[in-house]
Amino acid sequence: MVIEPPNLDLIQADQTILEKDPMEEAVRRNSIMAFQHEGFWQCMDTLRNSKLVNQLWKKGNAPWKSWESLFQGLNS
Repeated sequence: MVIEPPNLDLIQADQTILEKDPMEEAVRRNSIMAFQHEGFWQCMDTLRNSKLVNQLWKKGNAPWKSWESLFQGLNS
């Protein structure tokens, strides 16, 4: 999620539920957009999620690890 600075003012306190009042007000202001991502995405909200992602990394199956292909051929 990317939040533009003016929308940060919608967050009143640490206890503010982002998905409630701030998001609703951003919709009313027409200052919210969406982007359809077609690559890998995994939530990291829980210990279970974290373990899953770490397991993928350790097994060499990390679909988000795409930067190596950017550097192929640079050292040849």
